[in-house]
Amino acid sequence: MASSRPLTDDELRKLAENPFESDEESSAEIDDVIISDHDTEDDASSLGSNDESDDGNDDFSPDDGWFFGKRLCYKWSKVAPGSTRTRSHNIIVRLPGTKNEAKNVGSSDILSSWKLFVTEDMLEMILINTNIKISELKQKYGAPLPSFVKLLDMTELRAFIGLLYLSGVMKSNHENVQGLFANDGTGRDVFRATMNFQRFLFIMSCLRFDCAATRETRKANDKLAAIREYWDCFIINCRRYYTPGKNVTIDEMLVPFRGRCSFRMYMPKKPAKYGLKIQCLCDSRTSYLCDAFVYTGKQNITNKDLSIPTQDVLKLISTIQGTHRNITMDNWYVSIELCDQMKARGLTVLGTLKQNKPQIPVEFKSNRKRAVASTLFGHNKEKTICSYVPKKNRAVVLLSTMHQDQKIDEETNKPDMILNYNLTKGGVDTLDQLCANYSVSRRTRRWPMAIFSTILNVAGVNSAIVLQCNSKNDTSDATTRRNLLKDLGMALVKSHIERRDVRPLSRELRAVVIKLGGTPLPLNCFEVEPTRKARCSYCPRQKDTKTKNVCEKCRAHICPMHKHSVCENCL
Repeated sequence: MASSRPLTDDELRKLAENPFESDEESSAEIDDVIISDHDTEDDASSLGSNDESDDGNDDFSPDDGWFFGKRLCYKWSKVAPGSTRTRSHNIIVRLPGTKNEAKNVGSSDILSSWKLFVTEDMLEMILINTNIKISELKQKYGAPLPSFVKLLDMTELRAFIGLLYLSGVMKSNHENVQGLFANDGTGRDVFRATMNFQRFLFIMSCLRFDCAATRETRKANDKLAAIREYWDCFIINCRRYYTPGKNVTIDEMLVPFRGRCSFRMYMPKKPAKYGLKIQCLCDSRTSYLCDAFVYTGKQNITNKDLSIPTQDVLKLISTIQGTHRNITMDNWYVSIELCDQMKARGLTVLGTLKQNKPQIPVEFKSNRKRAVASTLFGHNKEKTICSYVPKKNRAVVLLSTMHQDQKIDEETNKPDMILNYNLTKGGVDTLDQLCANYSVSRRTRRWPMAIFSTILNVAGVNSAIVLQCNSKNDTSDATTRRNLLKDLGMALVKSHIERRDVRPLSRELRAVVIKLGGTPLPLNCFEVEPTRKARCSYCPRQKDTKTKNVCEKCRAHICPMHKHSVCENCL
């Protein structure tokens, strides 16, 4: 604890000899409440009370070569370290781009790319648990069972997912389902050709991702038990097929959801405000999701000596440790403690700092006397602190372990730290925007369905990024993400349409199914044999030609002389 008396000359001399003591921040847990302070501008830190303690030495005046934080042990040099060759922490290990099986995916094969992230095993998991739920519901329906109450197979499951993607491409994810299947000209033909709306709603209501019999036992230790196995499989696939570039971004993503959920968050500065918070690590350049976890409250705290934001970062960096990459974060994560942890793991940090941190010198904070566009720098071993004034009485403070200089851009008059932060901070926000543009999510009261929709959205984005990396210079309109998602949706529904039985369908719907790839009826199916013979409607009466064949459309009797053969296209 800080002393209440002025420091003696001997004590000041000891501090000057060893000014780079680490910031031993006491750990604190985030309360499991609905309100999140993640996106506030200058909210109180979740650290211990020592962060706000006063050093009791207001009369101390530092010399001209140093800046001192609120605690005098935090000492920042005004002079940058001497120029040397490229530092080892700026030499990237592992080249960015696709890897493993993703390298062999064709530049336009969106279905093969998508199957890397949503594998057959993941679909089989949904199929088994969904059919268990359907079997339970069958007992509640009286005999005979409705036509839409039947077990699901793999082909129909893919078709259902394909319709979700097509609804996102058409910006119809929140449109009434009955409107999508309308036959008055306002609906979508591909939906009607794949399945009827009752079957679509029935599959959506029965979709399950885990075994319900063991769920309660697993929920005791894991709030995400209802979709945990499926989520972990997806994240493993995201890690496996892509290596991020030299800059990555860590930030939160809010999945809109207003139903009942014990870990639902309230974030007033987000557009949706209510939802499920997902902590993400993305490539800053492409916005590829490399790693993520769903925040479920203060469960399973592994290290009580570290603050909650630092522990969140440590959960996300397992695949990039020791690669010398830089992580850009906002002020909820960044601290001296985090910088020390990242240095030990071969990574650098760039991000904004909350202005209530005790390491920040008074000169670096908001001050009316500071000129607009002015910049202050401070250096502490491998850490650099920067304070920039964007407008009157406002200061932005950044902390970096990647920058060791005081470069300022001549055109914008902004320091390089600010420019690099603005360039790399939007990785997760861009991913969130890409997912929202063609979102497959539908209104639901079940939070596992909200996470499942997010998985499909992210899988669509990651699949397109894999193709973009493999296509190199191909920038044609056919490779736009909208067209790729449309092709993906059609590829998923194609097999189910091709095998659909068109006989019980109306002539108008039968033509739609055949147009989209369905199998037409053979010509002999249109020759219906009545129970008795009758005279041909076209032969003269005196000829008295009797026949059993009738026209499929008007049901008039026709003899072989007046039948006409047509090809499948004309039919």
